[in-house]
Amino acid sequence: MCAEFGFQSIKLKGGVFEPQQEVDAMVALHEAFGPNVPLRIDPNALWTVDTAITYGKQLEPFLEYLEDPVRGQANMAKVRQALKTPLATNMCTTSFEDIPSSIALGSEDIILSDHHFWVACVHPLPCRESVQRLGEGYRCTPTAI
Repeated sequence: MCAEFGFQSIKLKGGVFEPQQEVDAMVALHEAFGPNVPLRIDPNALWTVDTAITYGKQLEPFLEYLEDPVRGQANMAKVRQALKTPLATNMCTTSFEDIPSSIALGSEDIILSDHHFWVACVHPLPCRESVQRLGEGYRCTPTAI
């Protein structure tokens, strides 16, 4: 799949099955594609904080990042404090106005500038420039349009 279509990472849209079943699927993907293919999972903010921490710890050895495991910046910050895996969002930090509270809470490492939410951000450059002004450790990653 990666060679045939040129994919450089694999993302599982989660939040549908029991969390352990989704973790098992990620383990199977890791075993099938190896350590050089970055893996991501997005439970669509349907996990609780406890669920995200419990299953996030199981995923830590091989996950590139965990996307929106829980709803809201405060809950994301709780999960972020408990895990080593970077957290990404395109659901709880969705505008330039949300960035200061994201930083203050430490709620995520990667802001995915989803074109559906960042309406004024037709091109990712304004987002990238704004985030870069915040300093090291922050990045703005546009999702596919």
